[in-house]
Amino acid sequence: MQEVFIIKLTICNDRITSKYWSVRQTLPGRVLAHRAMLIALASSLMACTEEVVTTNDPRPLEDVSVFQNHFSPFRSEVVEIVLAPGAGTEVQSVLAEDQVILYQWNTDGALVYSDFHGHDPVDDSFWVQYRENTASLGDYGSLVAPFSGQHGWYFRNDEQTEIVIRLRVSGYFTEIVNHGIL
Repeated sequence: MQEVFIIKLTICNDRITSKYWSVRQTLPGRVLAHRAMLIALASSLMACTEEVVTTNDPRPLEDVSVFQNHFSPFRSEVVEIVLAPGAGTEVQSVLAEDQVILYQWNTDGALVYSDFHGHDPVDDSFWVQYRENTASLGDYGSLVAPFSGQHGWYFRNDEQTEIVIRLRVSGYFTEIVNHGIL
């Protein structure tokens, strides 16, 4: 009777990546001896664990634009706006290119039209619209200014009752420009 044993071993730390041993014996005693030897060898090699190399050095940042260092602390302002029926207003944050703001606004329960947009007050040949809400109770988000200029909100009350809007802006803006009732 012929028995075949095949054992694949992977030895730690890439000294031997994969090795196959095969034993073909016809005498039962030799087969048992070889089987015991291979099992012992396999179990001792399996006990070996691969070393994990750690380092205290940081991994390089792939996209350095995700970090911004500032020379002044962030600002936070709250603007409360009261709009009569049919009235509109514009409130804008003045931002340098690549600066960040976080914002949120909400009404006292009535729906309002809003247009979040940006433009360069020196160059009136263009403006960009970030978001438009035809009837909303509020909104929140963030903006990384794609260009230096004024970035903000136009609100219009299309309801038949007075609306109160509370706008909170935080970030690296230089000022908030409240254009008043338009």
